[in-house]
Amino acid sequence: MAEVVSVKALDARWEVYKAILREKGQPEAQRYYREEVWPLVREAWREHPRVPEGMPSFAASIHTLGRSPEATVLAILGTRAARVYVLYTEDSAVELERVRAETRHERIFPVEVPRNDPAVLYAEVRRILERYPEDNLALDVTGGTKAMTAGLAAVGFFLEDALSRNVWIVYVDNEVYDPEVRRPRAGSERLIRLPNPHRVLGDLKESRAKALYGAGNYARAAEVFHELHKETADQRFLPYASLCRMYAAWYAFNARPSSSSSSSPGSISTPCKRTARPCTDRWRASRASRRCRKRAWTRGPTPRRRRPARPASRRSPRTARGF
Repeated sequence: MAEVVSVKALDARWEVYKAILREKGQPEAQRYYREEVWPLVREAWREHPRVPEGMPSFAASIHTLGRSPEATVLAILGTRAARVYVLYTEDSAVELERVRAETRHERIFPVEVPRNDPAVLYAEVRRILERYPEDNLALDVTGGTKAMTAGLAAVGFFLEDALSRNVWIVYVDNEVYDPEVRRPRAGSERLIRLPNPHRVLGDLKESRAKALYGAGNYARAAEVFHELHKETADQRFLPYASLCRMYAAWYAFNARPSSSSSSSPGSISTPCKRTARPCTDRWRASRASRRCRKRAWTRGPTPRRRRPARPASRRSPRTARGF
Protein backbone atom coordinates (compact mmCIF):
# COMPACT_ATOMS: atom_id res chain seq x y z
CA MET A 1 0.00 0.00 0.00
CA ALA A 2 2.89 2.32 0.72
CA GLU A 3 4.23 1.75 -2.79
CA VAL A 4 0.85 2.73 -4.36
CA VAL A 5 0.68 5.91 -2.26
CA SER A 6 4.26 6.72 -3.29
CA VAL A 7 3.35 6.39 -6.98
CA LYS A 8 0.28 8.58 -6.54
CA ALA A 9 2.29 11.21 -4.70
CA LEU A 10 4.94 11.15 -7.41
CA ASP A 11 2.31 11.56 -10.16
CA ALA A 12 0.76 14.49 -8.33
CA ARG A 13 4.08 16.26 -7.91
CA TRP A 14 4.91 15.64 -11.55
CA GLU A 15 1.78 17.46 -12.59
CA VAL A 16 2.72 20.35 -10.32
CA TYR A 17 6.16 20.42 -11.91
CA LYS A 18 4.61 20.68 -15.37
CA ALA A 19 2.32 23.51 -14.24
CA ILE A 20 5.24 25.48 -12.78
CA LEU A 21 7.21 24.96 -15.98
CA ARG A 22 4.35 26.44 -18.05
CA GLU A 23 3.69 29.39 -15.76
CA LYS A 24 7.06 30.34 -14.21
CA GLY A 25 9.66 28.89 -16.55
CA GLN A 26 12.55 26.47 -16.42
CA PRO A 27 14.59 27.78 -13.39
CA GLU A 28 11.66 27.65 -10.96
CA ALA A 29 10.47 24.29 -12.30
CA GLN A 30 13.95 22.81 -11.98
CA ARG A 31 14.18 23.99 -8.36
CA TYR A 32 10.83 22.33 -7.59
CA TYR A 33 12.00 19.10 -9.29
CA ARG A 34 15.19 18.91 -7.18
CA GLU A 35 13.37 19.64 -3.91
CA GLU A 36 10.04 17.81 -4.33
CA VAL A 37 10.13 15.29 -7.18
CA TRP A 38 13.66 13.91 -7.12
CA PRO A 39 13.66 12.91 -3.40
CA LEU A 40 10.66 10.63 -3.99
CA VAL A 41 12.37 8.93 -6.94
CA ARG A 42 15.60 8.47 -5.01
CA GLU A 43 13.97 7.01 -1.89
CA ALA A 44 11.84 4.65 -3.98
CA TRP A 45 15.05 3.28 -5.55
CA ARG A 46 16.74 3.05 -2.18
CA GLU A 47 14.02 0.67 -0.97
CA HIS A 48 12.95 -1.12 -4.17
CA PRO A 49 15.20 -0.46 -7.19
CA ARG A 50 13.88 -1.50 -10.58
CA VAL A 51 16.57 -3.87 -11.80
CA PRO A 52 16.66 -6.90 -14.16
CA GLU A 53 15.58 -10.25 -12.82
CA GLY A 54 18.39 -12.55 -11.84
CA MET A 55 20.92 -9.76 -11.46
CA PRO A 56 23.84 -11.03 -9.32
CA SER A 57 25.57 -9.21 -6.51
CA PHE A 58 28.57 -7.19 -7.66
CA ALA A 59 31.93 -6.90 -5.98
CA ALA A 60 32.52 -3.56 -7.70
CA SER A 61 30.80 -1.15 -10.07
CA ILE A 62 32.27 1.55 -12.33
CA HIS A 63 30.25 4.65 -13.24
CA THR A 64 30.85 7.63 -15.52
CA LEU A 65 29.78 10.91 -13.93
CA GLY A 66 28.51 13.99 -15.75
CA ARG A 67 26.97 17.29 -14.70
CA SER A 68 23.59 15.59 -14.08
CA PRO A 69 24.30 13.01 -11.36
CA GLU A 70 20.74 11.73 -10.88
CA ALA A 71 21.16 8.76 -13.21
CA THR A 72 24.50 7.86 -11.63
CA VAL A 73 22.90 7.94 -8.18
CA LEU A 74 20.14 5.59 -9.34
CA ALA A 75 22.68 3.23 -10.94
CA ILE A 76 24.69 3.05 -7.71
CA LEU A 77 21.53 2.37 -5.72
CA GLY A 78 20.45 -0.26 -8.23
CA THR A 79 23.68 -2.23 -8.59
CA ARG A 80 24.39 -2.19 -4.82
CA ALA A 81 28.06 -3.08 -5.35
CA ALA A 82 30.43 -3.47 -2.42
CA ARG A 83 32.85 -0.93 -3.92
CA VAL A 84 31.99 1.93 -6.26
CA TYR A 85 34.43 3.61 -8.66
CA VAL A 86 33.29 6.91 -10.16
CA LEU A 87 35.07 8.17 -13.28
CA TYR A 88 34.82 11.96 -13.33
CA THR A 89 36.32 14.86 -15.26
CA GLU A 90 37.44 18.30 -14.16
CA ASP A 91 33.98 19.66 -15.00
CA SER A 92 32.01 17.01 -13.09
CA ALA A 93 34.20 16.99 -9.97
CA VAL A 94 31.73 19.32 -8.21
CA GLU A 95 29.07 16.57 -8.28
CA LEU A 96 31.10 14.03 -6.31
CA GLU A 97 29.93 15.24 -2.89
CA ARG A 98 26.32 15.11 -4.00
CA VAL A 99 26.77 11.52 -5.15
CA ARG A 100 28.28 10.57 -1.80
CA ALA A 101 25.51 12.28 0.16
CA GLU A 102 22.58 10.91 -1.83
CA THR A 103 23.79 7.33 -2.17
CA ARG A 104 25.10 7.11 1.43
CA HIS A 105 27.71 4.65 0.18
CA GLU A 106 30.79 4.38 2.34
CA ARG A 107 33.15 2.96 -0.30
CA ILE A 108 33.13 5.38 -3.21
CA PHE A 109 36.48 5.85 -4.95
CA PRO A 110 36.71 8.74 -7.45
CA VAL A 111 39.00 8.36 -10.46
CA GLU A 112 39.76 11.39 -12.61
CA VAL A 113 39.98 10.85 -16.39
CA PRO A 114 40.21 13.23 -19.39
CA ARG A 115 37.05 14.27 -21.19
CA ASN A 116 37.90 12.90 -24.63
CA ASP A 117 40.69 10.33 -24.24
CA PRO A 118 39.35 6.75 -24.32
CA ALA A 119 42.89 5.33 -24.07
CA VAL A 120 43.41 6.76 -20.58
CA LEU A 121 39.94 5.61 -19.55
CA TYR A 122 40.70 2.10 -20.82
CA ALA A 123 43.92 2.00 -18.79
CA GLU A 124 42.13 3.11 -15.60
CA VAL A 125 39.29 0.63 -16.05
CA ARG A 126 41.71 -2.21 -16.74
CA ARG A 127 43.68 -1.33 -13.62
CA ILE A 128 40.47 -1.52 -11.58
CA LEU A 129 39.32 -4.78 -13.14
CA GLU A 130 42.64 -6.48 -12.42
CA ARG A 131 41.77 -6.30 -8.72
CA TYR A 132 38.68 -8.48 -9.27
CA PRO A 133 39.73 -11.32 -11.60
CA GLU A 134 36.90 -13.71 -10.65
CA ASP A 135 34.15 -11.40 -9.32
CA ASN A 136 30.99 -10.02 -10.89
CA LEU A 137 31.41 -6.42 -12.06
CA ALA A 138 28.94 -3.77 -13.24
CA LEU A 139 29.83 -0.99 -15.69
CA ASP A 140 27.34 1.89 -15.79
CA VAL A 141 27.41 3.94 -19.02
CA THR A 142 24.52 6.31 -18.27
CA GLY A 143 26.31 9.53 -17.27
CA GLY A 144 29.40 11.37 -18.44
CA THR A 145 30.51 12.56 -21.86
CA LYS A 146 29.89 10.54 -25.01
CA ALA A 147 33.58 9.68 -25.25
CA MET A 148 33.57 8.37 -21.67
CA THR A 149 30.48 6.20 -22.11
CA ALA A 150 31.63 4.88 -25.50
CA GLY A 151 35.05 4.00 -24.11
CA LEU A 152 33.64 2.29 -21.02
CA ALA A 153 31.11 0.29 -23.08
CA ALA A 154 33.81 -0.79 -25.56
CA VAL A 155 36.06 -1.99 -22.73
CA GLY A 156 33.23 -3.88 -21.05
CA PHE A 157 31.96 -5.59 -24.19
CA PHE A 158 35.47 -6.62 -25.20
CA LEU A 159 36.34 -8.05 -21.79
CA GLU A 160 33.04 -9.89 -21.58
CA ASP A 161 33.44 -11.54 -24.98
CA ALA A 162 37.17 -11.95 -25.51
CA LEU A 163 38.26 -12.71 -21.94
CA SER A 164 34.97 -14.20 -20.66
CA ARG A 165 34.83 -11.83 -17.70
CA ASN A 166 31.71 -11.61 -15.52
CA VAL A 167 30.84 -8.08 -16.61
CA TRP A 168 27.40 -6.45 -16.82
CA ILE A 169 27.05 -3.30 -18.94
CA VAL A 170 24.10 -1.47 -17.34
CA TYR A 171 22.16 1.66 -18.24
CA VAL A 172 19.41 3.67 -16.51
CA ASP A 173 16.58 3.79 -19.04
CA ASN A 174 13.10 5.39 -18.98
CA GLU A 175 9.87 3.72 -20.00
CA VAL A 176 7.74 6.86 -20.41
CA TYR A 177 8.66 10.09 -22.20
CA ASP A 178 6.59 13.21 -21.57
CA PRO A 179 6.47 15.25 -24.80
CA GLU A 180 4.94 18.27 -23.07
CA VAL A 181 8.06 18.95 -21.00
CA ARG A 182 10.43 17.10 -23.39
CA ARG A 183 11.98 14.86 -20.76
CA PRO A 184 11.39 11.36 -19.33
CA ARG A 185 8.64 11.08 -16.77
CA ALA A 186 9.84 10.82 -13.17
CA GLY A 187 9.26 7.35 -11.72
CA SER A 188 9.61 5.50 -15.03
CA GLU A 189 13.35 4.86 -14.59
CA ARG A 190 14.67 1.31 -14.64
CA LEU A 191 18.08 -0.34 -14.77
CA ILE A 192 18.66 -2.51 -17.85
CA ARG A 193 21.51 -4.68 -19.05
CA LEU A 194 22.76 -3.83 -22.52
CA PRO A 195 23.27 -6.90 -24.76
CA ASN A 196 26.80 -7.47 -25.98
CA PRO A 197 26.85 -6.87 -29.77
CA HIS A 198 29.97 -9.03 -30.10
CA ARG A 199 28.04 -12.02 -28.75
CA VAL A 200 24.84 -11.24 -30.63
CA LEU A 201 26.67 -11.06 -33.98
CA GLY A 202 29.69 -13.19 -33.12
CA ASP A 203 32.16 -11.04 -35.06
CA LEU A 204 35.08 -11.32 -32.63
CA LYS A 205 34.68 -15.07 -32.20
CA GLU A 206 34.32 -15.49 -35.97
CA SER A 207 37.65 -13.70 -36.49
CA ARG A 208 39.22 -15.95 -33.88
CA ALA A 209 37.88 -19.06 -35.60
CA LYS A 210 39.23 -17.91 -38.98
CA ALA A 211 42.62 -17.24 -37.40
CA LEU A 212 42.67 -20.76 -35.97
CA TYR A 213 41.73 -22.15 -39.39
CA GLY A 214 44.52 -20.18 -41.04
CA ALA A 215 47.02 -21.45 -38.47
CA GLY A 216 46.05 -25.06 -39.17
CA ASN A 217 44.34 -25.67 -35.82
CA TYR A 218 41.28 -27.20 -37.47
CA ALA A 219 39.97 -29.06 -34.43
CA ARG A 220 39.83 -25.92 -32.30
CA ALA A 221 38.39 -23.89 -35.20
CA ALA A 222 35.58 -26.45 -35.52
CA GLU A 223 34.76 -26.05 -31.83
CA VAL A 224 34.63 -22.24 -32.11
CA PHE A 225 32.40 -22.36 -35.20
CA HIS A 226 30.08 -24.77 -33.37
CA GLU A 227 29.93 -22.37 -30.39
CA LEU A 228 29.10 -19.53 -32.78
CA HIS A 229 26.18 -21.49 -34.20
CA LYS A 230 24.83 -22.11 -30.68
CA GLU A 231 25.20 -18.48 -29.57
CA THR A 232 23.98 -16.69 -32.71
CA ALA A 233 21.70 -19.34 -34.31
CA ASP A 234 23.38 -18.47 -37.62
CA GLN A 235 23.24 -21.47 -39.95
CA ARG A 236 26.20 -20.34 -42.05
CA PHE A 237 28.61 -21.44 -39.31
CA LEU A 238 27.60 -25.11 -39.55
CA PRO A 239 29.31 -25.80 -42.92
CA TYR A 240 32.47 -24.13 -41.62
CA ALA A 241 32.43 -26.36 -38.54
CA SER A 242 31.96 -29.48 -40.69
CA LEU A 243 34.74 -28.43 -43.04
CA CYS A 244 37.14 -27.84 -40.14
CA ARG A 245 36.32 -31.25 -38.66
CA MET A 246 37.00 -32.86 -42.03
CA TYR A 247 40.40 -31.18 -42.32
CA ALA A 248 41.23 -32.11 -38.71
CA ALA A 249 40.51 -35.78 -39.49
CA TRP A 250 42.41 -35.58 -42.78
CA TYR A 251 45.61 -34.18 -41.26
CA ALA A 252 45.42 -36.66 -38.38
CA PHE A 253 45.02 -39.55 -40.82
CA ASN A 254 45.68 -43.11 -39.64
CA ALA A 255 44.51 -46.17 -41.52
CA ARG A 256 44.26 -48.28 -38.36
CA PRO A 257 43.27 -46.01 -35.46
CA SER A 258 42.96 -47.58 -32.05
CA SER A 259 39.55 -47.78 -30.41
CA SER A 260 40.56 -45.28 -27.73
CA SER A 261 41.65 -42.62 -30.18
CA SER A 262 39.05 -43.04 -32.91
CA SER A 263 36.55 -40.78 -31.14
CA SER A 264 38.96 -37.83 -31.19
CA PRO A 265 40.03 -36.74 -34.70
CA GLY A 266 42.92 -34.72 -33.36
CA SER A 267 44.53 -37.69 -31.59
CA ILE A 268 44.60 -40.47 -34.24
CA SER A 269 48.34 -40.46 -34.86
CA THR A 270 50.73 -43.31 -34.11
CA PRO A 271 54.49 -43.01 -33.67
CA CYS A 272 56.80 -44.09 -36.45
CA LYS A 273 58.96 -47.06 -35.40
CA ARG A 274 61.95 -45.62 -37.20
CA THR A 275 61.92 -42.01 -36.02
CA ALA A 276 59.79 -42.36 -32.81
CA ARG A 277 57.81 -39.29 -33.95
CA PRO A 278 54.03 -39.14 -34.48
CA CYS A 279 53.02 -39.54 -38.12
CA THR A 280 50.31 -36.84 -38.34
CA ASP A 281 49.70 -36.99 -42.10
CA ARG A 282 50.27 -39.43 -44.91
CA TRP A 283 53.05 -37.46 -46.59
CA ARG A 284 55.18 -37.42 -43.43
CA ALA A 285 54.36 -41.09 -42.93
CA SER A 286 55.47 -41.97 -46.45
CA ARG A 287 58.77 -40.19 -45.92
CA ALA A 288 59.37 -41.68 -42.48
CA SER A 289 59.86 -45.35 -43.30
CA ARG A 290 58.68 -48.14 -45.53
CA ARG A 291 56.50 -49.48 -42.73
CA CYS A 292 54.74 -46.11 -42.32
CA ARG A 293 54.31 -45.90 -46.10
CA LYS A 294 52.55 -49.24 -46.22
CA ARG A 295 50.26 -48.17 -43.40
CA ALA A 296 49.45 -44.70 -44.72
CA TRP A 297 48.78 -45.39 -48.40
CA THR A 298 45.66 -47.47 -48.82
CA ARG A 299 46.77 -48.69 -52.23
CA GLY A 300 50.01 -50.14 -50.89
CA PRO A 301 53.64 -49.06 -51.02
CA THR A 302 55.00 -46.92 -53.83
CA PRO A 303 56.41 -49.22 -56.59
CA ARG A 304 60.16 -49.16 -57.04
CA ARG A 305 61.39 -47.35 -60.10
CA ARG A 306 63.32 -49.51 -62.57
CA ARG A 307 66.91 -48.66 -63.20
CA PRO A 308 67.31 -47.19 -66.69
CA ALA A 309 69.39 -49.15 -69.20
CA ARG A 310 72.90 -47.91 -69.84
CA PRO A 311 73.73 -46.55 -73.32
CA ALA A 312 75.38 -48.88 -75.86
CA SER A 313 78.70 -47.06 -75.64
CA ARG A 314 79.01 -47.97 -71.95
CA ARG A 315 78.06 -51.63 -72.32
CA SER A 316 80.59 -54.37 -71.94
CA PRO A 317 81.92 -56.03 -75.15
CA ARG A 318 80.05 -59.24 -74.36
CA THR A 319 76.76 -57.34 -74.02
CA ALA A 320 77.41 -55.26 -77.14
CA ARG A 321 77.97 -58.33 -79.35
CA GLY A 322 74.77 -59.92 -78.13
CA PHE A 323 76.30 -62.72 -76.05
